[in-house]
Amino acid sequence: MPANATRSRRGFTLIELLVVIAIIAVLVALLLPAVQQAREAARRSTCKNKLKQLGLALHNYHDTHSVFPFAGSSVSLGGNATADPIKNTSGLSMLLPFLDQAPLYNNLDFDIASGDRDNGSGSVLVSAAGTNDQWVSEKLDIFLCPSDDGNPFYTVGDNTYGISTTSAANGFQGARSSYGLSIWSASYNNSWYTQANNSRRLFGINSNSKMSSITDGTSNTVAMSESTLDIDDGDAIKWGYIAHVGLGVDIASSGSRFINDWVCCVWTTPPHNPARRQVGRLGEHQTPGSLHTGGCHVLMGDGAVRFISENIDNTLRTSLATISGGEVIGEF
Repeated sequence: MPANATRSRRGFTLIELLVVIAIIAVLVALLLPAVQQAREAARRSTCKNKLKQLGLALHNYHDTHSVFPFAGSSVSLGGNATADPIKNTSGLSMLLPFLDQAPLYNNLDFDIASGDRDNGSGSVLVSAAGTNDQWVSEKLDIFLCPSDDGNPFYTVGDNTYGISTTSAANGFQGARSSYGLSIWSASYNNSWYTQANNSRRLFGINSNSKMSSITDGTSNTVAMSESTLDIDDGDAIKWGYIAHVGLGVDIASSGSRFINDWVCCVWTTPPHNPARRQVGRLGEHQTPGSLHTGGCHVLMGDGAVRFISENIDNTLRTSLATISGGEVIGEF
């Protein structure tokens, strides 16, 4: 070969290049679900840890005051007001000092209303507009599940689910929560004291429960449950105030409502119209559910966090909901 001859270099053919691209595409397609699953596992773990922190806050509140906070106090829900004047105070706001939110707690004025909801049977003690509205519009990460990409604020200006029409006009939007205290699904029309002992949940309107109230055992009783930020019928829970709905979550719900039940509602045409179904948006307020596949987290009375399957038996759900029902609960 001559000294000045150059050695030819062979490059990729078009077919070889296409094969390499196809292989890379297949690898990406195989790896992407694994990456997404790992991210969801991390979000689910974070959600669980947030509920654990809320459980510690509940226990610290009880240690300090010898009683658990109410789910709501001096509220105007459903068809009845439980006090006059109305304040619409949320029990979640009572936990702020135990969640490293003491400055925010100190800004709240509990002598006046937290929300403007009035169903006509009482009177709101000073409109929330211009007072507590700016503080209950603070988005708090501790109350938000990282898997739920719903809007963390109630953005419509009304006095039904919002703080008030005036507050919305001033740029304030009630901050939602992914977690709600355990309540009886019908309790927004009934004070906790009027409920039968075997149907009481740990929380309710003007509730005054203690550790000693949980005769079923703290490890057998749900204290808090997950719900979604988007709701078809009604609206999500807010940590700072109680509106027309939003007192809490009933893990028992009823025989026709299930965990991760995305279909609304009995009043639709037809009832429980499947055309309204939207995964990630619970059909009814006060219903348990989450964006985690297969179920939702619940906080037990002893501070443990359990993942409840969406296929759990409804009788067992009711047993877990009550604090003194006397049921025998096995493994779940």
